[in-house]
Amino acid sequence: PRTPVPDMPNTKNQYHNLMLRIFTQSLRQLRINPTNPKQIAKGMTKHFLEFTGIKKEEVIEIIELARRFKKYGYPSNSLKGKIIALIFEKPSTRTKVSFISAIYKLGGEAVPLSSAELQLARGEPIKDTARVLSKYVDAIVARVLSHSTIVELANHSSVPVINALSD
Repeated sequence: PRTPVPDMPNTKNQYHNLMLRIFTQSLRQLRINPTNPKQIAKGMTKHFLEFTGIKKEEVIEIIELARRFKKYGYPSNSLKGKIIALIFEKPSTRTKVSFISAIYKLGGEAVPLSSAELQLARGEPIKDTARVLSKYVDAIVARVLSHSTIVELANHSSVPVINALSD
């Protein structure tokens, strides 16, 4: 008998739980299929750019982790000493608050940045932003207008990049 693939989220609460699962697993260096060009893995740095190519077992593992968090609480030291940059080209209340609260609940520090606060607004190339942020933070979460932006960010980042939303 085949194991059913878990359903995709259809409520705000399920969406927030899914984002937390994705975030936590990404920071644990989720094993992403390196043959999939849409999921970039440079050296030991793993990025979570989209669901395409992720194995069913990995999705189930993410969901099980979220269930444990919900049942037993958050392991408050998982991100202790970690700084996570949050880039928002698109305004968002739920996504921003979900990531910030998850980072704090896991013991980390969030640095939310709007596109107006970054040099991107003044014409700095994405690759320069990726390189600079990589020197100061442990991961980058980005909600961007174009998927090509997240791909370029990941291509030039030495820390994990997590896609919070792209086109």
